[in-house]
Amino acid sequence: MNKIKGVIFDLRGTLANRDHNLVDFFKTVLTELKNRGYKLGLITTSKNTEERKQIIAQSGLQSFFDVTMINSTKVIEHFRQCIDQIGTLPETTCIVDDRTVRGVQSGNALSCMTIWIRNGKYIDELPTQITGQPTHTIPTIQDLLMIL
Repeated sequence: MNKIKGVIFDLRGTLANRDHNLVDFFKTVLTELKNRGYKLGLITTSKNTEERKQIIAQSGLQSFFDVTMINSTKVIEHFRQCIDQIGTLPETTCIVDDRTVRGVQSGNALSCMTIWIRNGKYIDELPTQITGQPTHTIPTIQDLLMIL
């Protein structure tokens, strides 16, 4: 049985490409997760917080998320804060990211389920001893619905 209650997403490379164009099926996936009762968080990095807020607002993404965090870096403490804010525990939280050295590494360190979207710019950024292996590896965001 799935014990996951919350899902934390990365933006660029996960829900949107590097040019901030949203990936296919993002609305379908996020709507289905909300309908299934998951709490959703978004953690993204940007040197220009206001610009990133505008991108998120204009894209229609904001309405799906219980918590949105925009930081200049993405470190384990940001994931811990997001988990606290969505009201889950690390062991009941899934982190979805296209980077092994950010989301997967932080999620593994916190004992979260981790899902690596192996696609796009960081397709060859393979897991290491430092990052640990993701719980699951998928090629697209749509495949997430088969796991959760």
